[in-house]
Amino acid sequence: RLREIVNPVHRTILWLERRLLEADDPPWVIANSRMVRADLLRHYRIPAERIAVIYNGVDSDRFRPPTAAQRESARNALNFAAGDVVLLLVGSGFVRKGVASLVRAAGILHVKASRTRVRVLVVGRGQPRPYLRLAREIGLPQDMVRFLGPVSDVVPMYHAGDVFVLPSLYDPCANACLEAMAAGLPVVTSSANGAAELVEQTTADAILRDPRVVVGLADRIAPLLDADARRARGEAGRAVADGLSHQRMVEETALVCERA
Repeated sequence: RLREIVNPVHRTILWLERRLLEADDPPWVIANSRMVRADLLRHYRIPAERIAVIYNGVDSDRFRPPTAAQRESARNALNFAAGDVVLLLVGSGFVRKGVASLVRAAGILHVKASRTRVRVLVVGRGQPRPYLRLAREIGLPQDMVRFLGPVSDVVPMYHAGDVFVLPSLYDPCANACLEAMAAGLPVVTSSANGAAELVEQTTADAILRDPRVVVGLADRIAPLLDADARRARGEAGRAVADGLSHQRMVEETALVCERA
């Protein structure tokens, strides 16, 4: 924290941001979640009426629930058995994305739900070694936690997953959550992620108030070990994602430009 405070690059960016947002003629600002809008109002002197909330768009044609053949192909490519429940996390910057919380929650589920084989799949850029060591320390089987690194096409990852989990410490509005919802996956995330405002339209039980409370994360994942529960939540998420088209995002942005 001290290193961040004295970092000259960090301080310069903050100075530029304040100079821009608190100009005599304040700018029009687009926030991609209500959480970000609240952050702007808390930290800067900017008129509330100049901040519009426009959620990101998602391509619901590209990200869509897989056919049975697509799902089987994606899971076979990753050597997942038919009965495995795959907890998927897509994102880079593993500390901020809460990978440690996911690994620890998987450890709890491994003990409590011994009849269900839970697997963790992490896709994205980051250093996996500390989390693999953590998995060993808490006694998880060697093949239970897997890191793929960045992939050229993320769609098959959503096809292979069962539950999308993103216990972020902070995320303005994680696109990966929107992609997972469009792909028909139930999503569990933290209230420190602006996308939680969209996820909670499916159920408030999907939102973790403190991503560091591992037991709470496990408790929110546990009901989704049931296939029927996953299917119902996935369908609800897909319905929300259908309203998040890029066309809608462009039209709402154009309206802000016209006002400005």
